[in-house]
Amino acid sequence: MKFLLILLVVAAGILAWAWWARPGSSGSAWIVDRPPSETAIDRLADVVSEPFRFLGIELEVRESSPGLAVRAALARVVIAWRIVPVFALVTTSAILAGLIVRESARFALRFSSPTLNYLGKRLAAVALVAGLTLPILPAGVPPWSIYVSGILFAIGVGTYVANLPVKL
Repeated sequence: MKFLLILLVVAAGILAWAWWARPGSSGSAWIVDRPPSETAIDRLADVVSEPFRFLGIELEVRESSPGLAVRAALARVVIAWRIVPVFALVTTSAILAGLIVRESARFALRFSSPTLNYLGKRLAAVALVAGLTLPILPAGVPPWSIYVSGILFAIGVGTYVANLPVKL
């Protein structure tokens, strides 16, 4: 339980740092405050619509009613792509924290729980699927859901690594 508390504090600190980080002189935060540019969305729309054209399906991403939902989903994908380095850092710190906790099991200070190992693996899998599918849904998914899935993925991976058996 102490491991999850340490992991949650580290993840919250990294997330707070990333939220307030200002990479350039643009004056806006680089995660959610700055909306994606139209050229970035148009480039992503061209990349996405190319496989559909190959299959003979025309994907409408312009000003029509279904096209606006697809365009909003592409904007969320651009925002999610900006968050990937932050989640890579959070997941790396979760893995390192899990390895530190796992070392205490080697000296018989704690035991490795197969149940927590299983639950951590399943939590990481569910959060990864949610993190990959939520941005591309044409429904109105709020951008903060990407943060929640990333933090849950880091907690799941850290719990899985912390509860690996001592002898592999």
